[in-house]
Amino acid sequence: MKSINEPVKNEAAIVKLINIFKQNAKDVHIEPEGKDFEFVENGELLVLLLCEGKMDIYKTSDNLLYASATAPFILGIEGSLYRYNHYRFRLHHQCVVKTLPLKQCVELISAHNLIKTVLDYQAYLNDYTASRIELLVNRTAYEMVRGLLYELEKLPYEIRIKTSIINYIKYRSNLSKSGIVSIISTLRKGGYIEVCRGKMISISRKLPKKY
Repeated sequence: MKSINEPVKNEAAIVKLINIFKQNAKDVHIEPEGKDFEFVENGELLVLLLCEGKMDIYKTSDNLLYASATAPFILGIEGSLYRYNHYRFRLHHQCVVKTLPLKQCVELISAHNLIKTVLDYQAYLNDYTASRIELLVNRTAYEMVRGLLYELEKLPYEIRIKTSIINYIKYRSNLSKSGIVSIISTLRKGGYIEVCRGKMISISRKLPKKY
């Protein structure tokens, strides 16, 4: 069961929206090195449909890796250029992405009576934003590392064992490498986490709230 403090991604709602939107959407070509997505094309606001793969979202102010969105995912329904200008959206080469104009998206929402479905999805996005603020704002270095270790633990095992603990935390927190290494070393010696070649195998027991 999901923790009450963990945002719940309503995949059924997302898939329902994507299935309706994609009938009027066009494919996005992504170069082998990836692509930064822009939400405006020819003066028109776009909605992004992430059908397969992963997208990384960076803060433009400090290039912090704010979040990684995995399919299915939708961005752009809120039509907020103010918000989009504060982030950079990096699409991976393996992504399957489609777009359609926001105006057309709104028409489809109305025609198919999807207001409740959209609100359910937007609630998840709002909850996720709140969870990132809770994790990263006014937190000690240890509290950020602790939260990101729990986040890392939720990744599929085959992805987690290929992911550097240090890099995962550093790119998402801007903490110093030496500080992260010190905390990870202490937790490892205390038997809280199992690590092999810089990759986290598992969290062996509940991490202490204070360092």
